[in-house]
Amino acid sequence: MERWLWVQRQDIGPGPRLGHAMAYDSRRKRVVLFGGATGTGLVNDTWEWDGANWAQVADMGPSPRLAMEMVDDEARGKVVLFGGEGSGTRLGDTWEWNGTEWTQVADMGPLGRGNHAMTYHERLQRVMLVGGTTSGTVNSELGDTWQWDGVEWVQVADTGPRRISPALTYTRNPDRLVLFGGWQGPGWQGDTWQFADGAWVKLQDMGPGAIDSPRMTQAAMRTILFGAPSGNTPGGTWQFGAPVWVQRQNMGPVRRRLTSLVYDKDRDRPVLYGGFQNTVLSDTWELTIT
Repeated sequence: MERWLWVQRQDIGPGPRLGHAMAYDSRRKRVVLFGGATGTGLVNDTWEWDGANWAQVADMGPSPRLAMEMVDDEARGKVVLFGGEGSGTRLGDTWEWNGTEWTQVADMGPLGRGNHAMTYHERLQRVMLVGGTTSGTVNSELGDTWQWDGVEWVQVADTGPRRISPALTYTRNPDRLVLFGGWQGPGWQGDTWQFADGAWVKLQDMGPGAIDSPRMTQAAMRTILFGAPSGNTPGGTWQFGAPVWVQRQNMGPVRRRLTSLVYDKDRDRPVLYGGFQNTVLSDTWELTIT
């Protein structure tokens, strides 16, 4: 039987923050972290985690923001960032990180938004974007689906789950996007959807329940979700193996909101940093599965 264990690595690094974005740069073998809110304001610094230490690698690039998303474009060797919220404005800019500097590559495409979800589609070799909000007001949830090919954004669906802050990942077998939960008024949802052959299909309502700000990643053919409970709903660490969710761990990082979770492919472990739980957090955690 597999043993799932969260291990806290260190408290030294980017400092307390929430609403930041992380991606695993597979070409340079680093977890990249950008921006977020520190509790006193928005920042636009860039950090990298090599499995032992955090190092700041840039303090210029996209404007200070939170609630953006970032993903590794594996085929092109670039980390792609889109949108977010800066000083009350929903942003619609696209940036790429090459390991040395940020470059703005597009200012046309999806509507400016925050709290959307992004993942990399390995077969299509495209960055995929789903949902979010343009205003953060009631009934502002978006349900559009877009893909980025390195040159332009193309909308591939305009119907599907309308969500703010859903969890999203790509699974290779079967070949599909999997979306979990997110906010749809009047509350957090606990349903699971898939996107394949150009359409969204609801799979089920059973599993982790309504999770506040869920985070999901694909780790060595496992779909892993971490999240804090909404109300009295159980949270913790879950694995999705169609058609069921199984809770694997209820110990580890304190349950939190507005954190970020990515998979370090070379070291074979998910990495989680920061978020909010009564205060803004600055801890680094890794999940080992043996």
